[in-house]
Amino acid sequence: MLIAARSVQGVGAALMSPAAMALVTAIFHGSDRNKALGVWAAIGGAGSAVGVLLGGVFVSGPGW
Repeated sequence: MLIAARSVQGVGAALMSPAAMALVTAIFHGSDRNKALGVWAAIGGAGSAVGVLLGGVFVSGPGW
């Protein structure tokens, strides 16, 4: 059950990322689009790095 739930969560995340990028490109125009895409990419990269780090801290530290 846990593996199935995590799989569904991963598929949902994989579908949300392109949807968020489509919204950014549809809402912003010109040079604002470039800035918005830069911020979107920076937040995505930072979130990925922090998620891995905090996941390791939680698993090795207090556990579940």
